[in-house]
Amino acid sequence: MLGHVGGIGLETLRKIRGNRFFEMRMNHQRVHAQVSEVVKRRGGAFKTLANKINALINEMVVLKESAPVPGFAAIPSCVDVAQIWDMANGALYEDWDMTLDEDVIPAWLCDGDTRRGIAAMVDRKRCQEEKR
Repeated sequence: MLGHVGGIGLETLRKIRGNRFFEMRMNHQRVHAQVSEVVKRRGGAFKTLANKINALINEMVVLKESAPVPGFAAIPSCVDVAQIWDMANGALYEDWDMTLDEDVIPAWLCDGDTRRGIAAMVDRKRCQEEKR
């Protein structure tokens, strides 16, 4: 039975537990308020950066259409400024380079001999630098 445990009654334990929960809730509310304030303060800067990113992406589209580029060159999608905080499906957080469908995997990625060869070439280059 939980009557008196070390001089502390059951009601006192409930009060302490309630106070800790109250403190945790208040701390959570304070942190939430601070984060909301920072987001409001910096929101304009984030929108400006998103607009700059979109301008660069549009410039890349124009350059890709006007000049010869490699076939595998990909251009990311524009950032939707209205949904900049949507982390679940935002284009800003998407790794668009990994979505390319390539039939041929690069040798340095899948072939152990190629990896060892690259490491040997790097070691050789370091040795040549040390000799100088």
